[in-house]
Amino acid sequence: MRRRNDEWTLSAAAAPQYGHSVDVCGHLRSGPHRSALYGLTHGYAAAAWIGFAVLLSVTELAITCGYHRLFSHATYQAHPALKVIFLLFGAMACRISALVWSASHRIHHRFIDDPERDPYCARRGFWFSHIGWMLRNYPSGDPDLKYVRELQSDPLVAFQHRHYFALALGMNIVYDTDGWRSATFLARSC
Repeated sequence: MRRRNDEWTLSAAAAPQYGHSVDVCGHLRSGPHRSALYGLTHGYAAAAWIGFAVLLSVTELAITCGYHRLFSHATYQAHPALKVIFLLFGAMACRISALVWSASHRIHHRFIDDPERDPYCARRGFWFSHIGWMLRNYPSGDPDLKYVRELQSDPLVAFQHRHYFALALGMNIVYDTDGWRSATFLARSC
């Protein structure tokens, strides 16, 4: 995918280098889309919808209140148990580790007027600032961990960063197997 004259084009000669662990083709074949198709054709029980709403809310709070406000901006202090919840559900949201997310966000604020150094600069266009920056590796997207030295010394954040892939995979598989089984059981018992 190359950008020409403010338009995105896909060139067969230029194989896209996807960054931030995003596989677009794999994502289109993934469980959420199959689940949505199943839901449209067969419907879901009320317990499944409630579980979906709760999980969506918890992962959104983990990113907004945890990754963004607690870790990136350090706007408040949190109990270690709350940090663990934010780190686990942030991993479940598959938004990368809190350490890398915070480093990128701090760089974004530091270089907000510099389109070449801001990882998701709005001046580079709506597409780029909302999703384009995640689909390819750009030099501006390389995280510089010198901006998050205090987070590197936090043992919980460091643990999540070291074991991010296993935590993300584990949180999603545990919910997928145990969560749906529980939701199905609750739906049948109601």
